[in-house]
Amino acid sequence: MPYLCFIFVCLCWGTSFILMDRAGHAFGPAEIGAWRMIGGALTLAAYCLFTRRWIKLSRLDWSRLALVAILANAWPYVIQPYVMQRAGEHGFFGMMVTLVPIA
Repeated sequence: MPYLCFIFVCLCWGTSFILMDRAGHAFGPAEIGAWRMIGGALTLAAYCLFTRRWIKLSRLDWSRLALVAILANAWPYVIQPYVMQRAGEHGFFGMMVTLVPIA
């Protein structure tokens, strides 16, 4: 079973670059990054609704979380499609990121 989970993670990780390349024909890098963030937020919201577990954070925690989200998520989510549009080789990026779980 762990091998199947590993293969599933690798497929999700690797195909995201092909999907970003295809989305790059219709959207800009900022839009692709925004939709990736929205997709993650909706997934987390669905999980919270399904499990009925809510995260209680103070205002200070929310501001820190927003800063981390911008620096750790939004920035790379915009840069990846930008670099892929400039380089044009999603295969290299897909293989590079797909093999990250092995390390």
